[in-house]
Amino acid sequence: MEKPTIFFSHSSKDRDAILEIKNKLDEITSGVLNVFMSSDGQSIPLGHNWLHKIEEGLTNASIMFVFVTPNSIDSKWIYFEAGFAYSKNIEVVPVGIGIDIAMLEAPLSMLQGFNITSGESLNNLVSVVNKKYALHFSETFCEMDYSSVIKRNQFGAIDKIMHKIFKSIQYELWDKITIFDGEIVECDLNKYFEKIQEHLISNSIQFSMEKDKLKNTILTKGINIKYIFKSVNSTTVKRGTIIFSMSTINFCESFSLLKELLQLDYAYIEKRYLHFRSNLSYSYILDKTDLASVLSRLTDTIRFDRDKIGKYNCLQTGMSFSIFDMFNGGMKDSHDYVLCIVYNLKNTTAIELQEFADFLVKNKVIYEISV
Repeated sequence: MEKPTIFFSHSSKDRDAILEIKNKLDEITSGVLNVFMSSDGQSIPLGHNWLHKIEEGLTNASIMFVFVTPNSIDSKWIYFEAGFAYSKNIEVVPVGIGIDIAMLEAPLSMLQGFNITSGESLNNLVSVVNKKYALHFSETFCEMDYSSVIKRNQFGAIDKIMHKIFKSIQYELWDKITIFDGEIVECDLNKYFEKIQEHLISNSIQFSMEKDKLKNTILTKGINIKYIFKSVNSTTVKRGTIIFSMSTINFCESFSLLKELLQLDYAYIEKRYLHFRSNLSYSYILDKTDLASVLSRLTDTIRFDRDKIGKYNCLQTGMSFSIFDMFNGGMKDSHDYVLCIVYNLKNTTAIELQEFADFLVKNKVIYEISV
């Protein structure tokens, strides 16, 4: 009896990540299915006509999983493959990785699919297979599988998007901070800065350090950490602060390290923020009235904060954001403005931040400047 064929439509740039999924699905289904994946090195043997073999795989398939990622979203090829499959009455299932399929345009938006955001969500692949072929395979994808998929390929795609939109990312921890419920907390920045050094050393993370009379600076992978000392003179008191400046080149790795460092002390302060400064080719909606007008249409996802003008809460992610002039100069130069995103320190992932930024781009809160 010939094996049922499942077709994996994907970008070749996502090969490693999708191959992880294919191999695990093969393992779960004990090899009773033929999973066609053009870039796996097996589905199209050397010396065979590439286009002919893809057409053959499409013709034989009864399910097509279309993997929609930041790499494949702009490719016309997945739309071609999906359109061909749909015309042949093949079941076409969009699968979002780093892209929310709810944001897709027709025709893929018209099809029932799902996003991969966890090990559990990967089991939707098994569920679709079981339902299609009346099988009973166990749904055994786990969080380790999800992490492996993400590390294989998706981090690079997320880094690419974040680096394209944002120039720099910053967080500041002061010697006295007000938590979001109004409580004031005093921070021992000397002790905390020492903990940062100890953490980097104990985890064999490379760093350089410089000291002078006004500040100590640590430069590690993707993060510049500047501890500016508290100073007092006859007329003024300058508060101590630690400034974390993140590169957007390797955003995922830098954000992961930042979360580690922020949880070394004051981890009970769950709500943190990041200031995103846009690249020269991007801008934000700067006028509060214009921004409110745009966001008022997104009632399913966005709520106005009743206690603060210009602050908006996202229902789905638990994050909130605002856009403001860092220098309070009243200028309408977008490069004086930052996007402030408030997130949960323990639970928020780099993927969720990228998806939230993508949501703001899709709804023109962040927009590309025409040249």
